[in-house]
Amino acid sequence: MVVDFARIKEVVEGWALAHLDHRMILMRGDPLVDVLEAQGEPVFVMEGSPTAENMAALLFSAATRAGLPVVRVRLWESETSMASYEGP
Repeated sequence: MVVDFARIKEVVEGWALAHLDHRMILMRGDPLVDVLEAQGEPVFVMEGSPTAENMAALLFSAATRAGLPVVRVRLWESETSMASYEGP
């Protein structure tokens, strides 16, 4: 075992809850960013479009920064649809 699943859950779920949970996820430059922020709405701004592929890359980066030995992140949208990101 490389890393205990409890540690992975703690890191990834903790990051997602702190940064993404109950927030509108928008791309930088989206005209709604300023409007929503002016209204005090919680917004998470991404450099790219908030696609499943980009969200997988975002989670990969967060896990890597936390020191997890990540090779790939798979983000399931449904039982049959999945996006994957592998690091360099």
